[in-house]
Amino acid sequence: MNKKSRLWKIAVDEARGFFFDVLDPLIRLAKWIRRRDRK
Repeated sequence: MNKKSRLWKIAVDEARGFFFDVLDPLIRLAKWIRRRDRK
């Protein structure tokens, strides 16, 4: 059980890193578009 939970924790950390790698540029792009549309 301990080994399985450790693997699960690693998988969650990897997924979180990938999630932020994808989401961060999208959030910046959305902010940039919103700022550009305001002008």
